[in-house]
Amino acid sequence: MAEILNGFAAADLRVRPSFMSGANFSDKDKYQPIPQAQPDLQAGF
Repeated sequence: MAEILNGFAAADLRVRPSFMSGANFSDKDKYQPIPQAQPDLQAGF
């Protein structure tokens, strides 16, 4: 997953040079918090 995110950041620099400048992702970055609104929409979650 880190390779994909780092590849995206490198490719994005060609389009938006300052947006992802200096971005570096590791394997811990593959997990993101789930917004509370999503579990609230699921029955029995």
